Formats: sequence, C-alpha cells, structure tokens
Amino acid sequence: MLVIGARGFAKEVLGVLDQLDTLSNLFFFDNINTEDELLFNQFKILHSFAEVEELFRKDSRYTLGIGNPNLRFRLYNEFQKYKGEITSTISPYAKIAKYDVHIGSGVNIITGATIDCSVQIGEGCLLNTSCVIGHDSILEDFVEVCPGAVISGGCYIGTQSFIGTNATILPQVRIGNNCTVAAGAVVTRDVPDNTKVFGVPAIPKIN
Repeated sequence: MLVIGARGFAKEVLGVLDQLDTLSNLFFFDNINTEDELLFNQFKILHSFAEVEELFRKDSRYTLGIGNPNLRFRLYNEFQKYKGEITSTISPYAKIAKYDVHIGSGVNIITGATIDCSVQIGEGCLLNTSCVIGHDSILEDFVEVCPGAVISGGCYIGTQSFIGTNATILPQVRIGNNCTVAAGAVVTRDVPDNTKVFGVPAIPKIN
C-alpha cells in the first residue's frame, strides 16, 4: 500500500496500519520534501509519479496521509489518474456501532474515534483521535473532523468541510459544503456553504 504523505498525519496513518499489522510492502509518497529516502529508517519514500506508476502495477492501493479536505480531494483526483485504488484505514481501537453504519472508501479513522448507529461517512473522510459522530448524522465526501470534535445526533456536514479541534456541532445542525468550523467553536444553527465560523456560539468570520 502507498500512503500519500510522509510527515504529520501520515505518521498517524502509519500507527493505524501498525495496529492492523499491515506493514509489509508499505510505501510513502512525498514529492515536495525529497531529501529523505526512508521514513523511520524503514519505509521507502517515493518522490515521483513514475515510481508511483511502477508500484501501482503491483499494488494499486493507496490511502491519504494528509489533512485538509480540499488538498485531500485534489490528491484523490490526481492519484485516480494513475488508476489507484483508494483504501480506508480504520483503527481497531475506534468505537464503531454495529448497526446501520456506512463508511465510504478511502476513509481514515484514527484511534479513539466514536461513531454511533445510523451514521453515513462519505468517501475520503478523516476522523481523528477522540472525535464523536452522533447517531443519524451524515458526513459527505472529504470531510475532516479534528481531534476531540463532537458532531451531535442528526447533523449533516457537507462535502469538503473542516471541523476543528474540540469544536461542537449541536443536534440537527446542518453545515454546508466547503465550510470551516474553528477549533473550540460551538455551532448552534445551520451554516451555509463556503462559510467560516468561530466562537461560542459560533458566528461567521468576516474577512
């Protein structure tokens, strides 16, 4: 498998793959920082798409090891051009309900995340440490939920939206597409598309 990225969040993905005991034939990709050849003196870092093409002829699975919903979406589109197979990495130490939970492809779920019953997680989402997704909630594609964030029951989070660390979304709230909820914010009412909110209660940020 190929992990896109070799720093930051990619190391958290490595931790999940270690929990799953799936470290054989594991590679990382970083075409920005090209000085390092190995991650932790063990895992080869690829620096070119020519190397990716060669690897994908043997194993086309890859997962996103980078945060930021828009960047994740762009990288997904890029690697799909090389016929990559986006793959989920789900920690065995996440708490996922048994009933009516649907998880799309290419989702990263980190240790301690909690997902309740009747939840829909779209493609390419990132659910980080100790976040909570309440019952009957829907997360569209490429949503990022940061550590400690709480999405209460019956919420809707639009595609490529970002929920910051320790933010709280109250029940039945709808967050639009491409929105940013700042760290620690408490969202009490619906947020329209392309809006940044912050504070308690959360209000739109004026640029």
